[in-house]
Amino acid sequence: MSGNHDLNRIPMPKVLIITYYWPPAGGPGVQRLVKWVQLLPEYGWEPLVLTVKHGDYPCLLYTSDAADELDGVDLGGRRI
Repeated sequence: MSGNHDLNRIPMPKVLIITYYWPPAGGPGVQRLVKWVQLLPEYGWEPLVLTVKHGDYPCLLYTSDAADELDGVDLGGRRI
């Protein structure tokens, strides 16, 4: 029965994060949201990010190494 442990796991509640600014846009607000999206699963929440496909951002681009941290985050591959 120990092999069925995942079948008894309660699914994580989801939280929807709606944001206009998301990588490749930069700035502290973007970095804050990226970090939240990374950390929420550790606290039992599954983040869902809703953002624009091609935003008209200010000239500040997201060049931080934190952009690489998004590789482990499942964004569903869709933007509207």
